[in-house]
Amino acid sequence: MTITHLGSDVEAVAKKLVVSLGVTRQFTPIQPTTKKRIDLGLKLNNTPHSERL
Repeated sequence: MTITHLGSDVEAVAKKLVVSLGVTRQFTPIQPTTKKRIDLGLKLNNTPHSERL
């Protein structure tokens, strides 16, 4: 999957330690945690949560 699958208006912005995905605002920060793991954060404003989230 590439970033183009998320939509034509989504852009990736590389910062010092984080890559942010966003349209007008950042909605997903991606950052390395260890050599084998990354942390992915999701901003889900006004979205009902389920037991898995």
